[in-house]
Amino acid sequence: VRADSPRRSLADLVAVLRASPETLTTGTLVGWWPTALAQALFWSRAAIKPHVVSSYYSGAELVEALSQGQLDFVVAGLADVAPSLSGGTLRALAVSGRTRALPETQTFRELGWDVTTAWWRGLAVQAETPNEVVYRLRAGLQVALASAELLADFARSGLSVDPLDGPEFTQFVLDEYQTFGALFTSLGLNLR
Repeated sequence: VRADSPRRSLADLVAVLRASPETLTTGTLVGWWPTALAQALFWSRAAIKPHVVSSYYSGAELVEALSQGQLDFVVAGLADVAPSLSGGTLRALAVSGRTRALPETQTFRELGWDVTTAWWRGLAVQAETPNEVVYRLRAGLQVALASAELLADFARSGLSVDPLDGPEFTQFVLDEYQTFGALFTSLGLNLR
């Protein structure tokens, strides 16, 4: 929200939207990016209905519209919103996961809503790939992800490196597939 917003907490925002649906305006990204998924999941789990303006093609556009008073609140990626937060023009009400960039800001989950989405990348190989190749790739990836240079680059954008190995990553993807499959079904969407 803007720094001067009367909504001082996520609970305040939810209370307004439950009492008077569509009285607060937000924007959404074109496509199902992680921030759009987090936003839809939050609306569903908090049982709120804002007035939605769509057709934003980047998080930077959402943040600009919020800063200019065209929107009342947004769900945006940290890289897009960080300069406005540090500049004091915007205020974070919640984050989808703990971050060193906003150590005092509670997560959606800590505030009572199970909304945990993130940008992630995975490395996959064909099922018949020899184990020695898989082990070499895994070792090389672990070295790259531990690189001070990469960690510093990620930190500048408020990102963390949280690697998951094969079985853990597989379960993570399957869990996310279930969560968002249920969300799309509840929204009446049939994505194939």
